Amino acid sequence: MTQPNSIKPLAKGDAPNLVGNEGYVAFIRDVKQRIQSSQIKAAVKVNQELLLLYWDLGNKLFPYWKTLNLATACRQIEITVNFTQNTLSDGLRTEQYDAE
Repeated sequence: MTQPNSIKPLAKGDAPNLVGNEGYVAFIRDVKQRIQSSQIKAAVKVNQELLLLYWDLGNKLFPYWKTLNLATACRQIEITVNFTQNTLSDGLRTEQYDAE
């Protein structure tokens, strides 16, 4: 039994009539704008955190790589990059390397 104030789902092919309903249209426009704004803020924050991480990693790894000859340093960088990509290829999957 349907509640008196419940919203009925639209039948397939039906669309809500928004003509003349400026309040609803403005509400939806505001929701979309707020979602997009939040997505941009989240992307900026993620990029900021990743840049700080990469900068820190570079500062920690560079002194070690600086002690190696160029060919060995390049090979070590390649090994580190491949290891990191393989362990993070499925998101944050690390279980096969956690025991090491």
